[in-house]
Amino acid sequence: MVRDADRTNFSRTFKYLMAMQFLARGIPFVVNTWMVRHITVEDYALYAIRFHLFITVILFLSREGYRQACMRVDIRCYDALNGDDVAKLMKITWWILPRGITFTLFACMYIFWSEGLSFSHPNAKAYLIIGFSCILELLAEPLYILSQNLHLLELRLIVETAATILRCLTTYILIVKETGMEKGLVFAFSQVAYGVCLFFGYWSYFLLFRVFKISTLFPFRVGNQMDDDGQLSSMCDLFNYQSIWKFFLQEGEKIFLMFFDTPYNQAVYGLIDKFGSLVVRLVFLPFEESSYTTFARTGPRGNQNKEVRKLPYRSAEAYFVNWSCGCGIWAKLLLLSLQTVV
Repeated sequence: MVRDADRTNFSRTFKYLMAMQFLARGIPFVVNTWMVRHITVEDYALYAIRFHLFITVILFLSREGYRQACMRVDIRCYDALNGDDVAKLMKITWWILPRGITFTLFACMYIFWSEGLSFSHPNAKAYLIIGFSCILELLAEPLYILSQNLHLLELRLIVETAATILRCLTTYILIVKETGMEKGLVFAFSQVAYGVCLFFGYWSYFLLFRVFKISTLFPFRVGNQMDDDGQLSSMCDLFNYQSIWKFFLQEGEKIFLMFFDTPYNQAVYGLIDKFGSLVVRLVFLPFEESSYTTFARTGPRGNQNKEVRKLPYRSAEAYFVNWSCGCGIWAKLLLLSLQTVV
């Protein structure tokens, strides 16, 4: 077993996150390069913009705030002594599921209303299937957050890599073998394969290896007098509020394209966005995530209330640093491109 001090080691965390990003981005890159040659512009626009936004609205707004806040919970190791801490964490994270169901229902109703879809339409079936896949992912989310707190990076690497491979294989097989199937349904079934793999991967580990008791993973039995962690709940509310703004800043251009541009331009943007950001995401996303994972709980335990009050200011500082670094990187890339043209 890896020692607790080693689990939070920055270089070890960065190594695993780099491997995860390489597999999670590299494998779909190969599949996307092949896929664009076998589908129409309209189908790719549906996949890259509309389905992407539909999935992001549900998953990002449901879980992002909880992911950020719950990483600050201090669980040193998984043994019986920390059962109460884990149970409190699980009670908070299970709120992700009703939030996700609510966002799924509202997103489906809006899509059906805005696009005038009937239940017999292939795209309507695709949206419903994708909504189901999102619920599967959210069912695994509490255990994902728990595994992140325990720094079980090997588990995440195996599960997410297997899920990515299964999704890509499903897409490839359905496009090649089921040539008469609507491409929207192909993308929907591949997303279900991804969600199923995540669900069974995380739940199989925690149930088969019995890392915690069932009552710890489901702390809702009658007569349980354990109170919720009020500080963690407040932190989740704060990060949930921030996630709304982050969503619009992150996906604003796609929302604009969906409402005001043609499918051709949506497909072109989707292709460039997936391919153009590949290197940047491979390099900088592991660095950002490993930094947050390593330093999320560095504040002294006696000053936790002070640390919570400082969260908005530190978040603003972090956004400013990321923005400054991003501007510098893109300025250098622009200069290099201009030199190449000249």
